[in-house]
Amino acid sequence: MADNITLSDLASGTLAHIEISKSSSGEYLVSTIHVVEEASSETSTAVDAVWTQATVNAVMSANNQLSLEHDPIEAWDWPAMTMDFNVANEIDLSDITAGMRLHIEITKTQDGAYVITTLHIQASDKGTMDHSQHEGAHE
Repeated sequence: MADNITLSDLASGTLAHIEISKSSSGEYLVSTIHVVEEASSETSTAVDAVWTQATVNAVMSANNQLSLEHDPIEAWDWPAMTMDFNVANEIDLSDITAGMRLHIEITKTQDGAYVITTLHIQASDKGTMDHSQHEGAHE
C-alpha cells in the first residue's frame, strides 16, 4: 500500500475502484482508492437489479465469471467501468467470447454481491439484441 492509503477508513462491503502503480523498484502498490459506494448495514439497495450494456473483456468459464466493461449505471450511481462479475449458474457461457457486446441484468444479492442473472448477446451487424432464447423483449 502506498503511504497515503488508510485502510482503516474502509468498511467491509464498500465498493471501490483501486489504482495499482508500479514503483521504480518494481514493486506494485495500491496508489489510489476511489469509493464508489459506502458499505451499508441494509441488506439491499432501493434498486436491487438493473439492466445495462457491456463489452466482454474475458470469459472465465472455470469460475463462471465474466470480465466486462459496462456502461454507466445511473440507478446505482456507477460510472462506466471494468469489473469481474459472477454469472448465475443457469447461464451458459459457451457462446460468449471476448469483444462481444451484451445486454445484461445485474442483481445485487442480500450479501452485497453483484451477479449477472440474465444476458443477451447483441447482434454485431445491426446493434440489435438476440431475443430468440426467451419470450418478450427488454428495453
